[in-house]
Amino acid sequence: MNLVLGGLGQRIPRDSLLCLRDELDAIIPACAGAYLLFRSPFDFPPLPGPNYLALQEAGVPFSGHEFHTRDGHGFPVEAYRDFVVERVLPHSHAKSAQVFGQHPCVGALARINLGTPLGAGARELLAKVQGEIIGQDMRGNALAQAIELYQAAERARELVQELLEIGREGEGNTTVQPGSGVGSAACEAPRGVLIQSYAFDSAGICTAADVITPTSLNQGALSGDLLALAHGMEGADSERLVGALERLIRSYAPCISCAVHLVRL
Repeated sequence: MNLVLGGLGQRIPRDSLLCLRDELDAIIPACAGAYLLFRSPFDFPPLPGPNYLALQEAGVPFSGHEFHTRDGHGFPVEAYRDFVVERVLPHSHAKSAQVFGQHPCVGALARINLGTPLGAGARELLAKVQGEIIGQDMRGNALAQAIELYQAAERARELVQELLEIGREGEGNTTVQPGSGVGSAACEAPRGVLIQSYAFDSAGICTAADVITPTSLNQGALSGDLLALAHGMEGADSERLVGALERLIRSYAPCISCAVHLVRL
């Protein structure tokens, strides 16, 4: 972990950047073909059209000051509490969120459907699988993630080259002075929209915090899709039904799966 307030804990040595550039050069071809692993026919009943939610990029990749949805609605990040309505579920430890009265879907699929800019190489890959991503339900999310994987590797290669060219002539860190204030921001984490809001006193001590994770935003849509898929497969044998439901859950990539494991004796 090398990030600190105002910059980096230490400057990345040139040798490390060269090593990283070589590693990226080695894996980019594999990233370009990874999407082939995630192509598969939608051989299960269709699901309701997702209500995509993503940030409208404003110059910096995966960040922005405005949210937008599939229906054409939008709202500023700083006003998220007026539009993102969370409630605690009585039967669960998870929360459920609604935006404009609908459960949102966030993640790579939402970003690509809402026009997040892609590089030339990623656009070429998308053109090959457009019918499996554009307008599709969340079962197309893994394929969209594979497109973004290639985009990320290419972008990382560009950034490493920029750092090598800057060398030791960079401006260095910015000095941060503690002060009171309140601020909200959002970014596109790999799983989707991540919202954070903090308040600080005059000594720079955090006095309030609010974090809404991508999994929390997706929770309602995931629950609804599971129910719709189960109804659509009524009468199917248990193995096929369980496989379809598990595939759907993995498509949403919920972060809770990192901490929970199922053991069958």
